[in-house]
Amino acid sequence: MPLHMRAVGIAIAAAAIAPAPASAADAVYGGSTSAGAAIVIKADKKAKVLRSAIVSWSARCDDGRSFPVAVPLDAVKAAPGFQPGFHELATSRNGKGRFSGTQLGGFDMGEQVGTLVATYSGKLTKKRASGALNATITIGDATADTTVATCRTGSVRWSATRSPGRVFAGSTSQDHPIVLRLDARRKSVANLLFGWESSTCKPEDLYINANESFSGFPLGSGRFGDAFNETYAPDSGGEGKVAYDVTGRVARARASGTVRINVTETDASGAVTGACDSGTVSWEAVSG
Repeated sequence: MPLHMRAVGIAIAAAAIAPAPASAADAVYGGSTSAGAAIVIKADKKAKVLRSAIVSWSARCDDGRSFPVAVPLDAVKAAPGFQPGFHELATSRNGKGRFSGTQLGGFDMGEQVGTLVATYSGKLTKKRASGALNATITIGDATADTTVATCRTGSVRWSATRSPGRVFAGSTSQDHPIVLRLDARRKSVANLLFGWESSTCKPEDLYINANESFSGFPLGSGRFGDAFNETYAPDSGGEGKVAYDVTGRVARARASGTVRINVTETDASGAVTGACDSGTVSWEAVSG
């Protein structure tokens, strides 16, 4: 089994909250944020105007929780007097290779509600894109005008590369970004970055939202894949195991496949203390 170098750690945690297929674009960029998440940027053919993005980030709350968000965004022109939707990036600037905009959103958390304000900015060239994001989520009591917690990402830098035929970028069926980069000879997947979240867990109050980064998948007849395990040491002791099953198919301008992740934690006696499963997650990506 080839060694897939893993860059991001994982752990089961109690849930704070329970949080499309890729489409073709003229200029497609794939990369990562300074927090280790994949990011997808799509622009017009001349790489002057942002068309859409797929982003993933996690805001740290001042009460100890974390608030993960993964979302595809369509770039729209800000309309005075109207608020953008959760899946819209209302741009105040979008042209000549630069953009900036705001995303707004609300979250129903039962007895609590969350209000999101996120800003994104970036610079586009024919081969590269870079920028920053900054998100704040204010959590309040649903029945009273009081703030329970404030969650912030801080300023998160991001960078991405455009390389038609080598860099593929898109989304998973869970709306997380996914990025593939082939080696120069298109003989292997040099980098594979994606995010995922658990669909089921035992106990049910557990939840996982994680970012992954791997390398070293040989590419044969346009296909790659492997099933492999990683182990880690939980903070509570015992042992944790992550079982991965990754498949993919790469053509000249499109790629697709599936991933499935199972996480199991056991105590010192070997008894299972927690288990989470992503289910089978499909993904699609394009290059251009």
